[in-house]
Amino acid sequence: LKSDLSSYTSGAEVCAANSGSDVTLESNTYANYDTSCNYSAATWNVAGTTSDYSITSEISGNLEVRSGALLVLSAVTSASGALFINGSLSLNGNIEIWVTSVGTGTITLMRWTEANCTDITSQVTLDNCTSCTVSVVASDPSESCYLQVVFSNVTSTVQAVHNVTAVCGRYDTTWFMAQIQAYYPTAYDYITDLTSECGPIIFKHYCLGGTTADANALCTALMNDATLQSVFANPDGDGDSDSALYSLLVLLLIPIGLAAFAVYHHKKRKVPDAPLYFGPQLAPNPVPALYASPIPLSPV
Repeated sequence: LKSDLSSYTSGAEVCAANSGSDVTLESNTYANYDTSCNYSAATWNVAGTTSDYSITSEISGNLEVRSGALLVLSAVTSASGALFINGSLSLNGNIEIWVTSVGTGTITLMRWTEANCTDITSQVTLDNCTSCTVSVVASDPSESCYLQVVFSNVTSTVQAVHNVTAVCGRYDTTWFMAQIQAYYPTAYDYITDLTSECGPIIFKHYCLGGTTADANALCTALMNDATLQSVFANPDGDGDSDSALYSLLVLLLIPIGLAAFAVYHHKKRKVPDAPLYFGPQLAPNPVPALYASPIPLSPV
């Protein structure tokens, strides 16, 4: 949880700065380093892997945080830079990490010099990321220490449902994610358990977030986003939807279905046999006399 910085007797807000010397935080004071600021860059070996890192501010010497003092690393996202302590760290107070937006992966937030890295995680608290964890890792060979945050997300309890006006089977989950990438890109990495159903088409999914509240808020925002709903209502972008085509197909299939039913019903119907007749048998009609025998011919 965040501390109320106004309760401290004094403090400093730091962004893209170099202290130029050692820094000591006395009891009841604080220093708030904004990790969204960009001061410089450096190449560091973290746990045996060498990579380039962004530096948010630099302390040109040692940092001492005395009992009752507070070091804040604020505006933390997956793009945050690290506080570079070009010396040792003496931590008798506390560190707070204020997360603005939960990302993915692991970020490095602070670096200091120490041969045997002391585990300081018991003195570090996280705000706005209940699923995140902190750790201290060493360089290889061990000469520097790094404070890292591992982003872990929780799944929403809210399931987002999106109705797409189109004939079933025309659009799949790949198409759906392409629309998210185009119209709500910040949500692209936070959609999980995506499925599709016919109705004509219904897409369902859950969302990820640092807290359940964040994850639920994202799913709700996606369902209420006017741009996305407009795209789903008219996926062809032609000012019309597939509902007209769907209705036409239904209208065409109705008479075909009725005709098939009539044929089936006719075949199923049993025609009764002609009734037997037991009355007197009638003689055939006599041939008229005119045609009973050949007409006699008179001799010429």
